[in-house]
Amino acid sequence: MKPFEPQVLIERVRELLAGQRSPELWPAEMPRVDTPAARAPEAV
Repeated sequence: MKPFEPQVLIERVRELLAGQRSPELWPAEMPRVDTPAARAPEAV
């Protein structure tokens, strides 16, 4: 098994760019600061 499966990595990057956080990447003991997206993503 690869350290990072390409499709899983791509999905994680998309989640992060969308401002979403997975519980696995955000430990329960770590404080959270919820900020709404300040701007819409730019078209590429």
